[in-house]
Order: sequence, then C-alpha cells, then structure tokens
Amino acid sequence: MLDVLEYIDLSGNTIFDIHPRLFQNNKRLLNVNLANNKLQRLPSAISHLPALQRLDLSRNAFTYLQTDEIALIDRWIVRGGKEKPFLLIMGKNPLQCTCDTVLFIRWIGNRKDNLDNVDSYTCLVSNGSWMSILEFSKDIRNFEVNCVSSTYIIISVVAISTVSMLILLLVVMYRYRTNLRYWLYTRLQPPKDMFAEQEYVFDAFVAYTSEEREWVSQQLFPNLELLEKSFKLCIHDRDFTPGKPIHENIVDKMRESRKILLIISQHFLESTYGPLEIEYAVMKSLSDGRDDIILCVLMEDIPVRQMPKALRNLWHKITFLKWSADQAEQVIFWRSLIEALD
Repeated sequence: MLDVLEYIDLSGNTIFDIHPRLFQNNKRLLNVNLANNKLQRLPSAISHLPALQRLDLSRNAFTYLQTDEIALIDRWIVRGGKEKPFLLIMGKNPLQCTCDTVLFIRWIGNRKDNLDNVDSYTCLVSNGSWMSILEFSKDIRNFEVNCVSSTYIIISVVAISTVSMLILLLVVMYRYRTNLRYWLYTRLQPPKDMFAEQEYVFDAFVAYTSEEREWVSQQLFPNLELLEKSFKLCIHDRDFTPGKPIHENIVDKMRESRKILLIISQHFLESTYGPLEIEYAVMKSLSDGRDDIILCVLMEDIPVRQMPKALRNLWHKITFLKWSADQAEQVIFWRSLIEALD
C-alpha cells in the first residue's frame, strides 16, 4: 500500500517538476530518488515528508538552493540526528559560485557530513571556469568582501544615475514650466466636440502692461470698439474673471479670442506677465495650427535679438505693426490693424 512505501525512484524521467500532492499519503518515505532529471528547484511535494532520510538530486539543473530549500533540508538533518543521519546527493549539477549563491556555498561547507561525496562538487565561477566548491569555500570570506564592494558600487551607480535623472527632470520641468502649466491646464478642461465650429467671445485678446493702459483706453479702445464695425476686445482690467488665478484667466480668455494682440514695449518684455502671455500666445497658435492668430504692436524700437525666443521662432508668421506719433502714419496703422483683425 502507498502509506507504507519507503522508497521511490523517479530518476531519468526528464522531470521538470512534480505535482505538489504526489506524496501526500507517503508519510513513511525514507528514500526519494530524483536523479537525472531537469529539476531547478526543490519540488514542494517532498516538503511534508517527515521521515525522509535520503534525497538524490544529482544530475539535475540546480545552480544553487534557495533559502527556504536550505531551511527544509536543515529540518530533515536536525530531525534525523546522529542515529538516522539525513543524506543529500547533489553531484553533477551545474552549481554556481557567485555573489548570489554565497549563502548556499557556505552552507555546503558547513554540511559536508550530510552530503554525498562533496569533494567532487564543482561550481561555475565568474571567469567561466569550474572550481571545487570546497576549495572555493576556503576563500569565501574574501569573495564576500568583493561581493559587498561590487554591491556598493552598483548601488552607488544606480543612486547617482537616479539622482542625476531626477535633477535633469527637474531642470527640464523648470525650464519648460510655462509650457507644462499651459498643457496641464488646457488638458484638464472639459473636452470639446471636435466637429463643432469654434465660437469666440472676443475678436482679440489684448496683452499689455500698466504703462500702456492709457494708450489702450484712449487709442486702442475708441479706434476698435467704438467704430461702426466694432471689434470686441478682451481687456484684462475689464474682462478677467475676479478671483481666478491670472494665468488661468489668460489661458481661458485667449481660448475665447479669435486673435491675440500683443502691445509690446520694453516694459512689457520686462514685466511679470508679459513674457507669460507671449508664451501662451505662441502655444495657442501652435496647438490651434493658426499662423495668423498673433498680432504685435511695437510701441517703441526694440531690436529683434531682444525679443523672446518664442516670438523669434515665429517671426516670419507674425504681423507686426509699428505705432507712431505721426498723424499720417497713425491713419495707416489703424487701417492695417483693422484689416489684420478682420
């Protein structure tokens, strides 16, 4: 009967694993022969054999034993004691002597009495050669030191690489923080019907600083909004939503505007929100695929090299108009601006 079986031979069957419940009724098994198979790990089916005294794992595919497997074999060794010593046979396996198998190699050196013909055990070392495990274990302390040093080197390289990548990421995020904030804010808006025609609240979003407020109210406003064919302008002093962050107001109102009119002066370029409005205007132009969206009014002579890079990149696509104190030139200016906004 199976419950009195003491010896089983499954050798030479090209076994990769066995069913976990194969030996569940074989509590008296003393000898299990699994030699000459394809095993890489200790089968869980033998883990509950209380009387096991001999286990043959020779000529398999073991490179080492894992911690839980070593603990299981140690229990059999302790349970058998000196009266019924446990014997493990692991010869002719492709054992490895590496930093990952140091615990296993040290264990073999300590359990020589419970291993069959351990003098013949060899292992593959890092240089590709085979070496006696017992010879290797004699110098295992120095090998462990080298392993620790290698581990520290790997950890250091990984840590430095991670920190470097993190710093690079932060630098890139800081460099393109305006673009990132614009992208995140626009992506968080409710999706629009891609087939619906764009409806604009304003004909033009006007970007200016406090130094140009008087010009906007006394020149721009009367000449554009008070005409018979008037243009609806978005002026931040009047049309921004109270309580909403400025950068959100800028994005929202630009999206509601058919054109973006930049009143450029040295004050505008040096202000807090002037460069931001330029960045957002360029990003809107690129995202909408509209080259004619940006109009620039130059309030003073400013060299091209002093213009923000975002504007310089689109220089040939942007309409620039120069404001002049000359009455005759102003007539041309307003006619050109109205045509560009139309």
